[in-house]
Amino acid sequence: MAEDNSKRLAIARLREREARAKVARLRRAVDTQNRRLAAERRYVVGAAMWSLAESGKADPMVAAFRRWLRQYVSRDRDRAALAGTRFDVTEADGHAS
Repeated sequence: MAEDNSKRLAIARLREREARAKVARLRRAVDTQNRRLAAERRYVVGAAMWSLAESGKADPMVAAFRRWLRQYVSRDRDRAALAGTRFDVTEADGHAS
């Protein structure tokens, strides 16, 4: 009887370990998907903003956004990436063409 109970306990512990491992894998998969979705959202919003800026239909908004960017874009490589665009943060006023 005691041996039977210890086997049941060992099986239950193994099942619990397997279930915990499965939960951990599922959580990692959900986290990965959430990161991908967040990146896709950033890309879509950025692409929409870029398209709007290139259209010239929202120059006041683009200028305001550029002023905002100037405060938050501090890395040289990020500023260089924006150089020569309508979001060029090195210019004081106006915009790059």
